[in-house]
Amino acid sequence: MSNDLFKDIVKMSKKQNTYSFMLNEDNPYEISSYVDTGCYVLNALLSDGDIEKGLPDGKKIMISGEASTAKSLFTTFILGAYARKKKNSRIVFFETEGSTIVQMAKSVGIPEKNMLIIPINTVEECRTEMVNILDKIIDDKEGFETYTTEAGEVKRKPKKDHKPSNQNFIFCLDSLGMLSTLKETTDIKNGSTTRDMTRAQLIKGMSRVLSLKLSVASVPLMIVNHTYSTMDKYKPQEASGGSGPKYMSDIHLMLSKSKNKVGKEQIGVKVKVLVAKSRFMIENKSVSVYIDFKRGIRKLSSLVQLAHDLKIFKKEGISYILPDGQKVKMKEVRENTKKYMNETNLQAIRDGILDDFGFCNLEEKDDNLDSDIEEKDDENEM
Repeated sequence: MSNDLFKDIVKMSKKQNTYSFMLNEDNPYEISSYVDTGCYVLNALLSDGDIEKGLPDGKKIMISGEASTAKSLFTTFILGAYARKKKNSRIVFFETEGSTIVQMAKSVGIPEKNMLIIPINTVEECRTEMVNILDKIIDDKEGFETYTTEAGEVKRKPKKDHKPSNQNFIFCLDSLGMLSTLKETTDIKNGSTTRDMTRAQLIKGMSRVLSLKLSVASVPLMIVNHTYSTMDKYKPQEASGGSGPKYMSDIHLMLSKSKNKVGKEQIGVKVKVLVAKSRFMIENKSVSVYIDFKRGIRKLSSLVQLAHDLKIFKKEGISYILPDGQKVKMKEVRENTKKYMNETNLQAIRDGILDDFGFCNLEEKDDNLDSDIEEKDDENEM
């Protein structure tokens, strides 16, 4: 009888680590579902370029921008969409600024009984609070309970006759930039003016601890952060917190804002959203999302402009030739966008944006890419 060493290793690994899995088994860290944000282009930026997807479960999304760029408002609208569209949703909000989150949450329709607000001051406090809650969620999901032995060892055991709550959680931290550290608070108390050099490392450490737990629990984490100006013309804005925030997100959206007016009256804001980092789609793509003060995020924001830029709506004089063959004045399409977003046109736009934003068809875009590289290498060698 042959000795299958690999089979023994798999068995041992699964016994020691319950989250180990084979390539042909279900991936416990895979995105299980997406939540529609209520805006097609925002859905695309938060996924792999698909306007029908949206906020991914179990991933870390950072929303950053300078002061007064509607970061908190923008994030609150996403939380509101999650609360409306995710069954049995619960929001845990980690508050650092003493801001008007209560008022904003109520204004977007978040049920008061379904949102917990936890004031925090330091990175260490935030990390501990999040880890403890995530462990509780994972135990409930998997039917376990965590306990501490007399020797101080933390262990888990199955619960008898356990019925999971089937509640869906989303975390939000507003904001990362305002989190202090224990060292900084101690230094201030002692009158020390020494700069705290530990903060970025602590944020990296928090990210390492949280990433796996968020995926296992299928809990998305929204992180609001500040940016500051740099002298780099290719990257004029940088997220605060040193290199820590770069490790703190799977998706990083940078915001800038301008007024949206009808005549002299401001009816909302136009938020330019740049993909500074993404694990799922091409980076440095940007769109504009329109937020009306009374109606919230516009679902069809920037769809006509993207359709124009990607030549899905083909320009002919002052008109567009739409995918379904209609010829319509450009002004008419822009003023009555909803009317022209029928199933055929919307599907063509979806395919076009997915192809342009996503990784899926890169090889098809240039079948001769490898040959071109080889030819250039040959020229360099001559």
